[in-house]
Amino acid sequence: IRDRYMGHYYLVTALELLYNLSNNRMTEFHSALELLRPDDLSNNLIDYVVKLERAFQIGSYGDVLRARDNLPSPYFKPFMARINSAIAFEISRSLERAYQSLDLADAKKIYKVQNDDDLQAIIRDGQASAEENGYQ
Repeated sequence: IRDRYMGHYYLVTALELLYNLSNNRMTEFHSALELLRPDDLSNNLIDYVVKLERAFQIGSYGDVLRARDNLPSPYFKPFMARINSAIAFEISRSLERAYQSLDLADAKKIYKVQNDDDLQAIIRDGQASAEENGYQ
């Protein structure tokens, strides 16, 4: 029976990990990760989330942003949107300290977006995230 449901097992497990990661529930993320068998970690869905967490934790935001282009499951998309918002917030906090001003062209390069509308969406998400996290 276990073999029959292994595909669902890996998907549900990866979604649980991604949920914890996207909600910054790192204790739960690592607790769930510790319960996995070594061969579970080689599954492409679980491996994707583990690599994503590593990139996020070391601040390799470019790798995290590029990961959204190679989702192993369409079910990952809503979680990636939340992670991308968190990254935009962290980048914004860094930019605030690093620059007194920043023109739109440079901001689009930093956030890896092509047009002004996408940049405006990032700014709106960042403002909402700042408010959620107690920043004004």
